[in-house]
Amino acid sequence: MGVLDQFSLAGRTALVTGGGTGIGKALAVGFAEAGADVVVCGRTQATLDDAAAAIEATGRRALALTADVTKADEVNRLIDRIVSA
Repeated sequence: MGVLDQFSLAGRTALVTGGGTGIGKALAVGFAEAGADVVVCGRTQATLDDAAAAIEATGRRALALTADVTKADEVNRLIDRIVSA
């Protein structure tokens, strides 16, 4: 077993807030490279769609959802959408 096997996220789903750009996008793609399906959320659908395409390019599933995580009702809606997907 290699060291990277210890960090496998196969069979897991990651949620990355602010996942459309910058560090968030890099983390989302990294989680996908480690085997996770990834949900990216943020406030701009276009950047989230771009991040989702990068995730899917790794062979993992991606879901891009808009949400403002400073608003509890939007966070609850986000979680409901993730669970139903």
